Amino acid sequence: MRVISPLIPPLVLLSLSSLSASETVYRFTNDFYIQHNEITGNSPSSSMLTEGFVYHNLFTLYTKGQFEDIDYTLNAGLKLTDDRRKDVKKASLITLAGHIQKGAHQLHLGDFFKSYSKYSLNTSLKGAAYTYTTEQKDTFEVVYGLAYPRWDNFWDNEVDSTEREVLGVRFNKNLSDALSIGIDAVATDDSNSVVTGIPLYETKLYTINSTYRPIPGLKLYGEYSYSDNETQTATATTKRNGTAIFLQAVGNKKPSRVQLEYERISPDFKTVTGSATPDREKFKATWRYMMTDTITMNTGLLWFRDNLDGDKTNTTHTYRPNLGFTFKQVFDRRYAVVDVNYKYNHIDKKTSVTKDSVYDLNYRDRFGIVHSDMQVSYTDYHTNNNTRNQEEWRFNSTFNTRHSYKDLVLKPSIIFGTWDVNDELSNGDNTYTQAALGFGVDIPKHKIATNLRVGKNRSKRDAGDDLDKVFGSFDAHWNMGDRGQFKRIMVYLRAHINDLSYTTSANDYQERSVTLGLRMTF
Repeated sequence: MRVISPLIPPLVLLSLSSLSASETVYRFTNDFYIQHNEITGNSPSSSMLTEGFVYHNLFTLYTKGQFEDIDYTLNAGLKLTDDRRKDVKKASLITLAGHIQKGAHQLHLGDFFKSYSKYSLNTSLKGAAYTYTTEQKDTFEVVYGLAYPRWDNFWDNEVDSTEREVLGVRFNKNLSDALSIGIDAVATDDSNSVVTGIPLYETKLYTINSTYRPIPGLKLYGEYSYSDNETQTATATTKRNGTAIFLQAVGNKKPSRVQLEYERISPDFKTVTGSATPDREKFKATWRYMMTDTITMNTGLLWFRDNLDGDKTNTTHTYRPNLGFTFKQVFDRRYAVVDVNYKYNHIDKKTSVTKDSVYDLNYRDRFGIVHSDMQVSYTDYHTNNNTRNQEEWRFNSTFNTRHSYKDLVLKPSIIFGTWDVNDELSNGDNTYTQAALGFGVDIPKHKIATNLRVGKNRSKRDAGDDLDKVFGSFDAHWNMGDRGQFKRIMVYLRAHINDLSYTTSANDYQERSVTLGLRMTF
């Protein structure tokens, strides 16, 4: 509650100031639907639907205007629903964000996303952020907020979560047109955890990063971060510190694009507002080369290892090279595209070695008015010591077309796919198939779009229940356009059925759902 109280007055004043602004844009949207679900069979509790009638109402408000020499925007969203599978609360504030700018000064209030660097700060917050930008585009920024997922977390214990306060300061200086440097400090403090077993963190991160573009098409980037962190559990409190370094070089000039990356993160490095995998050293290289106007090669290598301090018995090395080619206008066909790819995964743990190979072939083409997309994939999984020895086949295909007939646009489609896994160690075989037919009818003149889809899935397992699923769905949208004060009105109807039959009949159930909605903007 200590953060939300200071935020309410400026947000209210911001919205009130728009009433007297000389130039103001308002947009209010209301999306309401009512849904009826019917669940039958021997195991209705397996369904993810809520039985009976439920409703969902989403209100959003967007305001943009200018008051004297101040530009501002306001976004607010409120959700109402009685479907507990969609939300634990009947009413919840989902968005509240304001932005004020006066010359070189900017102020964000409420919801905002801030990205200082990949290590220190790269997350959404609820709070306030002030930014000052000089004529040379140098920036100074101060951020304070809470990393709450919901606004309800401020005042409702039913949706309570760990309170994570975040304070950040950043200064970015452009030393020249080609070179810039940024320095930031971020502190976080966790409290009020209501989930048993979840540790609380207190972290301080100090980061410096720089971008250098010496010549057109070449970018060099480097980042160094120091973390001082404290972890509190139910039984102990530990203090650690660690470092992280990231170097990147990107060269992009036709016909090539090359990207090189090196990263080293110490075992005791910790960030809760950025992203990092502790105890990892990594190198990554990718190269895309346009051999001709119709042939492109993509190749790469990823290597990483752990045990940087040498305190583990064994070090795990992972190698993932890949090679692929894209061929356009194959067989002198204008729309034909073939992708061929190979990926290899080698994991050496000393006690075991994994060698996985993935072969992938994709063919896209157009035959008259029919568009096609087919993919075949084969994967060989192998880990020694009789740990894993599997073969996997996948095939997916889609055929669709679009044909105009008088005022109608007809869009039939066919989907077929199959998946098979053979385990040589257990002598087991699992298969999955899906077939579906689709038929869409659009009436552009009246802005009506419909789509019907029916199909069947079959899953056969070596161990466990087999499953046959028959499904069908229908969607219809009618964009009615402007109606009086409404800038846009759209009516939509959705319906679907699912019939799931298992080998064990006690698990069978059926679902039928119908949704009728209205979306209005004014």
